[in-house]
Amino acid sequence: MVATLWKMSKNLTLLEISAIKNLAIERDKYHNPSDCLKVR
Repeated sequence: MVATLWKMSKNLTLLEISAIKNLAIERDKYHNPSDCLKVR
């Protein structure tokens, strides 16, 4: 039970991180394409 909850919370965290990354990339595309390239 505890392991399942931990896995679920871990997956949620990973989804949140990827969502935030995608938002940041989309935002940088429109505002500063050169900065986006520099970061990668």
